Amino acid sequence: MAGSSRSKPKSGSAKTKRSAWDHIKRTLSHRSLITAEALLLVGVADRLGRLWIMHEPHLPAYAKVLLMMALTIGIFGGLILILQRMTTASLSKTHEVVRALPLPTPMVVVHAAAFAGLFFLYAWALGLLEKLL
Repeated sequence: MAGSSRSKPKSGSAKTKRSAWDHIKRTLSHRSLITAEALLLVGVADRLGRLWIMHEPHLPAYAKVLLMMALTIGIFGGLILILQRMTTASLSKTHEVVRALPLPTPMVVVHAAAFAGLFFLYAWALGLLEKLL
């Protein structure tokens, strides 16, 4: 029975490295990156919507509360699906363009450019763009 005992894989084993690599690949997958980009767009829309509602002088307090509640439901409900579809469509067109380029360009570069654009969009929405430039 001594020969039938199993040993646990060491932390540096191929199985552990493979599962860590699989986790990284899943995290950086095209679908995960599109979802993250859509969530960031939803965040900007939420921020701008809340600013508009709170600074609208003609709205009574109850209307502001109701609009904030509706914004939250709409933003995190249907709008995320719409933005994800729009992002998927635009990125698939970008993917086709990238494939047509004579130089090999990994999709990670395209997503990095999208995240950089979202960074500047957030800076603008927060009023910090001038401080960054």
